[in-house]
Amino acid sequence: MDLRKERTLKYLTQSLTDLMREKPLDQISVSEICEHAMVRRATFYRHFADKAQLLDYIISAQREKLSIMTLNNNPALDELPLLDYCKATNRKLLELVSSNLDLIRLQHNNAYFSSKVIIIGESITADFIHRLTAERGETEPSLATTQLAAFYSTGVIGAFANWATHDDDPDGTTLIAVLDSIVDRVLK
Repeated sequence: MDLRKERTLKYLTQSLTDLMREKPLDQISVSEICEHAMVRRATFYRHFADKAQLLDYIISAQREKLSIMTLNNNPALDELPLLDYCKATNRKLLELVSSNLDLIRLQHNNAYFSSKVIIIGESITADFIHRLTAERGETEPSLATTQLAAFYSTGVIGAFANWATHDDDPDGTTLIAVLDSIVDRVLK
């Protein structure tokens, strides 16, 4: 990638992220994003059609970051049994959510933002289906496999959303213990 383009994307990403920590997404304008990033509007529109497309780019990068963080901390992750993989994924989600807690708390009522977070859940579902299908020796995922994957990913995303918007478990230890317990019961 061109270094100028990479730098511009970095500035725009950081700008929208910073602004989303301060106020609701629907109150942020493209002009404000550009001003904060010190990028001209024409440059913004060369890369994105609108702020929604920039948010899509950011969510996609976070999804990739989750995958990279998991792999970097455990290069043998592909060889882990599904149970251990789920527990590792839960811990990486905790890191990701914790590092964006203020932003999530401010944006959680925004329907567009929430719909974009679902993309991360879809990625978890797809990976879970792939791993469970392989573990079960299925050539194609069964209905039970896809339903279990949907249950797991929807539950995990919901649990993290609930945790992020409440202050009763500040470091997430109770959340992780509960998720580990559920995964143990469901996958053993």
